[in-house]
Amino acid sequence: LWERHYHGSPYALNTFKCTLASAGFAVLATACPPPGSPPLTAPLLAAHRDSVLYLVLSGVCGIVVGDCCWLLALQRIGAVQVLVCAALKPFLAAALGVVALGEVLPPMAAVALLVTVAGVALASLPTPEALEARRLREQEMTNKALDLELAPLAAEEDDDGYTTSAEDDDPEDAARAPA
Repeated sequence: LWERHYHGSPYALNTFKCTLASAGFAVLATACPPPGSPPLTAPLLAAHRDSVLYLVLSGVCGIVVGDCCWLLALQRIGAVQVLVCAALKPFLAAALGVVALGEVLPPMAAVALLVTVAGVALASLPTPEALEARRLREQEMTNKALDLELAPLAAEEDDDGYTTSAEDDDPEDAARAPA
């Protein structure tokens, strides 16, 4: 649907949809307090507004900025590397919990995390076809770079014995040359 009707930047679309969702969330949170809560008196309304403000800030900072970084990463490093990073988030969260918070990881959870990491690593390995395509792309880029560097050196002798190169195609030079 978006591909046919939207022709702008993915970043602008992401910012728009996340801002719209955050604004909608803020309206709902303000209009619909949790069930069983007291009526919105002035002090409670002020506290509730702070919560809504933090929710909006969280949406803008966390979702808009985070999603824009996600899109940029997809564009720059490719889907496979981005998905590997995304798949490793639970492992990193558990490891940080152990290191930073002193949490104890049950042995079965540690085994599950290691199996998951191994699976992600295995799934992200390039196929032989992808490796060959990458090798060919790199070779083509190297050949183009060499062609650009060596083009001025590609010299030929003309009929009169003068050495010419691709840079010597100036008609005024030809007119000045001895006959």
